[in-house]
Amino acid sequence: QLLKQFFTKYRVKTPDICENYTVLRIKDKMKKIAEKDFSKYSCLLVIVMSHGETKDRIQAYDNLYNFEQEVVERVLTNTTLKDKPKLFFIQACKGSATMQHDVTSVATNKNDM
Repeated sequence: QLLKQFFTKYRVKTPDICENYTVLRIKDKMKKIAEKDFSKYSCLLVIVMSHGETKDRIQAYDNLYNFEQEVVERVLTNTTLKDKPKLFFIQACKGSATMQHDVTSVATNKNDM
C-alpha cells in the first residue's frame, strides 16, 4: 500500500506491483520487460521486497532465484533502456550471513553526555 501511495504522489507512470510471484512468473515478467519498448520512459525502477540468501539469491513464492541473472541481466538486454537509469532497490536479508558494523559507545545516563 505504501509503495502505491509513493507512486501516486510522485506521478510514476503505470506501477506494476507483482505480489507472491513464483520463479516461473518472475522469469516470464522479466522476459516481457526485456522485450518492452521503453523509449517513452525516462528510467526503469525495480523494487524487490523478499527474503534472501547468499550469492544474490532472492526467495520467490516457491523457490530461490538469482537476482543478477534473472532480473539485472534481462533488463540489460533491452536496447530501449540503453543510456537510461535502471534503478534496483532490494530489501532482502542475506540468510544467516551477518553484516560488519562499527560499535560506538552510547551514553547510558546523563552523566555520560
